[in-house]
Order: sequence, then C-alpha cells, then structure tokens
Amino acid sequence: MSTFPSTTELVIHEDTDVRTSPSKEDSTLLDSDFANHPLRKLSFTESSTKGFKIGDLDALDYFGDGSFYILDTPGVRSCFTFSLNKTNRTIALPGTFFTFLGADCFPHAGVLRPTVHHHLFSPCPPDIVEQARRTVDGAQFPPTNAAGFDLLNRTTPMLQFAQPMFADIAKGKETLEKIAALDAHPDVLTLIAHDASLIGEHGIDLFPASVDDWQAKGLKEMLMWGFMIEGHKGWRFGNAEAK
Repeated sequence: MSTFPSTTELVIHEDTDVRTSPSKEDSTLLDSDFANHPLRKLSFTESSTKGFKIGDLDALDYFGDGSFYILDTPGVRSCFTFSLNKTNRTIALPGTFFTFLGADCFPHAGVLRPTVHHHLFSPCPPDIVEQARRTVDGAQFPPTNAAGFDLLNRTTPMLQFAQPMFADIAKGKETLEKIAALDAHPDVLTLIAHDASLIGEHGIDLFPASVDDWQAKGLKEMLMWGFMIEGHKGWRFGNAEAK
C-alpha cells in the first residue's frame, strides 16, 4: 500500500486489525503502509447502515447510487468484504446486472455449486447434465441412478471446504450458503480469484477488457457449470483409479 499515491484512500472493515510490525510480531503490515493515506473504516453496525441486506448479507451502498455494494462476509476470512458491481450502466439492455467479485472466498466452483437455488434459478444445461452422468464418479459423488451420476438431484456442493480456509468455520459455512443463493441469481455473475474455469476457451476476456456485456454474451451458463465438463480446467470428479 505504501506504493500508492498519498491521494489514495484506504478502505477497510471496521474490525480490521491495523496493528503493524514490529509492535505486532505476526503482522504483515508496516507503518509505511498507512503513512500519509486517509483511512476509512466501513461500518455495518451504525444506525445509518444497519439492517440493509443483499442476499441476506449485510451490505453498504458505497457511492449511494446503487452501482457498487460492499458485502460483509463474516467467517470466510477475518474482516473480509466482497463487492457487488452493476455492470450494464453503459449498455442498452433491459434489467439490471451485476458481477459479484468474491476474491478468494472459495477456491473452486465445486465448493459453492450445486444447491437447490442453482437448480431453480440457473439450471445446468441438459448436455452437461447428460455428460456428467457418464463421467462423474458416482461412488465418490452421489447420488446416482440407473443412468449414472444424477446432477439434477444433487443439492449440496460437489466439494467440501477445508476448515483452515475459514477464520470461523460455522460462520464461514453460513456465509457461503448465502453467497450460493446470490451466485444462483440469473442477473449475477460470480468471479473469484482462483477459479480456473474463468480462463480458456469458454472463459472471460482478461483485463483491460470489460465484462459489462456478460449477460448479452450469455457467459453465466458456461462459467457457472463448465467445471462439470470432463477436460475442463475445473474438472475434479472422475475416477482417479481408472485414470
């Protein structure tokens, strides 16, 4: 942060520990990180902001115009916040569309999907469902039927999260369930830092390209369910012994 110009405001969660090294031995922060920078602490508990929620997550309308929301996500990481960003401000499309920028709130799409919400509001394409019947190892990933793996009746995420991922395991699980409901909304595109499924033939164009037109391009369907395709960068569900 010390390399940012002094005009850069540092925006942090109200509970962020800003103690620096060496006064706090395990801190990765230095006094120089904060020197000459204005500091703003986001509060989700003040009377002016308390009670406003998006997807059952405490939220702040950062600019006051509905274009950029900051969401409180307790338990995932200590004092973590993520953002919901309006993406069709300059595109003549009906409706309002957002990207959910989730940083590293989960490491793989299978930690979040599928759930009942996904099946109801953003269902998996039939061709991926059919392919998954043959390719997913049903012994490791139930349920199955006579045709093979039954994705449509799986209502819990394909992968379990590792406890060390979370600052608070119970709160982290609850927060992920809320994020999953938001992720399933057809007007929200989820982008996370370590999602390999975002890269490649069916991925997104990288910076400095824009994703404002993600809905017009129909990106959500493939980005959401591509990890269930064998050979895809996010594929993790075959029979390892058979390979």
